[in-house]
Amino acid sequence: MFSMRGRDFLVTSADDGHVIVCEIVNAAFSHVSHEREAVLKTRCSTLVHISNTKCLTLTPSLAGNDDVLVFSGGGRAQLLVSVLTCDADGEVTGAVKSSMNVTKGVSMFRRQSRDDNSEEADVRIMAVTSHPLGHYTHLISAACSDGTIKFILYDEGTQLLHLITDFIYEHTHCLLTLDCVPVSSDLTLLISGATDGRIILIDFTQILNSISGNLSKMTTRKKVSNSKSSSNFTLIQPFMQISVHQSGVNAVSAQCYTENTLTICSGGDDNCVAVSSVDLQTKEVTSLKHNHQHSAQITGIQSLTADTFVSVSIDQRLHMWSRPSPSDDKEWGVESSKFVSVADVSTLCCYRDLLVVGGEGLVMFRRSHM
Repeated sequence: MFSMRGRDFLVTSADDGHVIVCEIVNAAFSHVSHEREAVLKTRCSTLVHISNTKCLTLTPSLAGNDDVLVFSGGGRAQLLVSVLTCDADGEVTGAVKSSMNVTKGVSMFRRQSRDDNSEEADVRIMAVTSHPLGHYTHLISAACSDGTIKFILYDEGTQLLHLITDFIYEHTHCLLTLDCVPVSSDLTLLISGATDGRIILIDFTQILNSISGNLSKMTTRKKVSNSKSSSNFTLIQPFMQISVHQSGVNAVSAQCYTENTLTICSGGDDNCVAVSSVDLQTKEVTSLKHNHQHSAQITGIQSLTADTFVSVSIDQRLHMWSRPSPSDDKEWGVESSKFVSVADVSTLCCYRDLLVVGGEGLVMFRRSHM
């Protein structure tokens, strides 16, 4: 979700390969809530992916205008960059600027058990994040089904994608979720979850520093995409790992609300909602697991404040969690719940006062009404 010229928009994707931009409009007056309810109006729709679309992320353009970049990934290892613009008449349009197959570059670090033909396998991009580097350049982190994280540079000036490297560390199974959390001015963590049930944290600052030192060389190469990796990365060891789930970790949301303490909310295929408090100095972890508040897989989770977060499951229940105070790590509980009319719930998005649940359709709630 994003705002442009005082208007709020929602960007969605699905298995049909379309990326659709909808405007959130306060239209109909509800006699139940006694206020105007939000409705969605489609503004543009483009068929951009050759296969299903698994994930997308939004980021403002660095070109000094109101444009918004959409980085989307899915089947056939396809990564796409689209730009959303709004003209003087208020019409929103989208255009694809660049595309690449993230398996075609030469890997810097590969498992010895892989054969030379493994790059031709049907790799899916399961989650994607972006980080602005300046100089019209963005760093894209793409979590893939082959257990790797691909790091790709996108240059807005040349509209080129550069595959820097793929990174293999502790995960040996398909990655499912990815989150980037700025902890302090000198520490940013990249958090991933996979089908092996583990949550792994890596020091993203080391990667950013390595890329920043070679940024001019990387962005002046003439190859547009699928280029061979030529960075001077060294293998970075994980910051730490957490094992709180029995199987796949479908959703992770982390925030650092107090100094040196990271709160990680996660949900998985084991129907468990876990809250882990990590001391970043001692690397001690205190985890609290809730196994019975949802009756099916958790597919979406989002941290809202230091004392609240929301979770959603295939059981079509949306839970608002809270605790009495930040010091009560063992007192998390469900404060309120809503049943959603969306089947096969697959995602949860929070923006300002809105909670959007997606699956076989969309439904929106206001946090103030939970």
